[in-house]
Amino acid sequence: MSFGSAVKKLIPKSLKRYIKKNMGQTPRQADYIVRESDKERFLGKNIIVTGGTGAIGSAVCARLLAEGATVGICGRNEEKLKAVVEKFEREKIIRGGKCIPIVLDVTDDKSIHDGVAEFISKTGRLDAFVNNAGGGARGDSKPIFEQDIDVIDRVLNTNLRGTIVCAREAAKAMVPNKRGKIINMSSVVGMNGKATMSDYAASKAGILGFTKSIALELGQYGITVNCISPGMVNQIPFDKGSEPRTTNKNCLGRFGYTDEVADLAAYIISDSGNYFTGHNFVIDGGRSLGLMGD
Repeated sequence: MSFGSAVKKLIPKSLKRYIKKNMGQTPRQADYIVRESDKERFLGKNIIVTGGTGAIGSAVCARLLAEGATVGICGRNEEKLKAVVEKFEREKIIRGGKCIPIVLDVTDDKSIHDGVAEFISKTGRLDAFVNNAGGGARGDSKPIFEQDIDVIDRVLNTNLRGTIVCAREAAKAMVPNKRGKIINMSSVVGMNGKATMSDYAASKAGILGFTKSIALELGQYGITVNCISPGMVNQIPFDKGSEPRTTNKNCLGRFGYTDEVADLAAYIISDSGNYFTGHNFVIDGGRSLGLMGD
C-alpha cells in the first residue's frame, strides 16, 4: 500500500463527504479529458466574424468552417462577400456547418444590429463573435500635427467604436444564454505605438483596455473576452500573388501568415480556451520584444 493510500484510509468518511460537498467543484473522474477531434470541434457552433472578406478575417472564417462551424461572414461589400463564399464552396472548405454572408458595416449602428439579428434568426443563437473588422489610414497616414480630422475620425470609428458597438450587440445576444466568447482584434502597434500612425495606435490601444473592462463585466455570465494582437502578417492571397515578404525585425526573421492568426482564434474559441479571459494574445514572431537590425 502506498503512503498516499494509507493516509486516505485514515480520513473519516464523513469528512470526505463534507470536503467533496463543500469544495465548490466536482472532482474529475479522469486525469485527462480527450475532446472531440479538431475536424469536428465546432460542429453546432454559430460564430460571427466581422471583416470576413479581408485577409485575416477570411482565414479565420475558413478555419472555423473547416472544423464544422456555421459562420456569419460579414463585410461591407456584397460582391466581395459573394466571391469569398464561392471560394470556400469551390475549395470544399465548409464541413458540417454553413457559411452565411451578411452585409455589415461596423461604422453603422443599425447595420451592426440588423446583421447580428439576421444571423441569430437563421441559426438560433450566437456562440462566439470575432471582432475583426478594422483598418488604418493607409496612404493617408501622417504625423499628428498634419493629420486631417476626418481621417482620425474614420480610423477611430472603424476600429474602436466599431469594436465597442459590435461587442455590445454580441453581449446582448449572449448574456441571456449565460455563455459565449468574444475576440477583439488589436495590434502590436496598439501596444508599442508607431510614428505617423498615432490614430491607428490609439484605436488599437483602446481595444486592449476595452477588452479587459468587458471581460470583468461579462465573466459572471459565462462569457469570455480576449484580444489578439498580430504583428506584420502577409496578406496572401490578397497581395495579388506576390511572393511572401521576409523581415529581420523580429526574432523569427519572417512575417506571419493569416492562417497562424486563424489558428490562434480557433484555439481561443475552442473548449481548450475556456479558462482564460481578459488577455491579450500577441502573435508577432517576437517583434514586440524589440527590433532586431535596422
